[in-house]
Amino acid sequence: MGEWQAAFPRLRWVFAALGVAIGLYLLAPIVTILPLAFTSQKYLLFPPTGFSWQWFDQVFTDPSWRGSMANSAKLSVLGAGIATVCGTAAALGVRRMRRGKAVVRMTMLAPIVIPQLILALGLYLTYRTAFGGTSLTVLVIGQATLAMPLVFVNV
Repeated sequence: MGEWQAAFPRLRWVFAALGVAIGLYLLAPIVTILPLAFTSQKYLLFPPTGFSWQWFDQVFTDPSWRGSMANSAKLSVLGAGIATVCGTAAALGVRRMRRGKAVVRMTMLAPIVIPQLILALGLYLTYRTAFGGTSLTVLVIGQATLAMPLVFVNV
């Protein structure tokens, strides 16, 4: 029996209902906006009138959209791969350390504590200065830097 179940045996259903309510609250914006993707109108109008695949057709046939989606896919796959390898290695290394665990752990978790906008701006300015501009490589490094603490914590 879990620790929470032992502590609150009669509140199990209350916790389950609370979890479902929070999940529905988080999904409500997606459920509200999703029908707008299938509207036949030229402008977004709620509630949508008519049904059309025009917006999906435009995204998948326009070369600029396809290029953007390809870059996003490359960025996410490479960034997640680097973050997984580095975060796992760091977590396993910290586990075996005798001294200095707190410092390394604090350094690895810093991107979670620092607001994302400030961290992204700092990464952008640093990489622009160091490498002379932005490229897909710089974006992959930044994405991996932002995702690595999540892997570190989970491993």
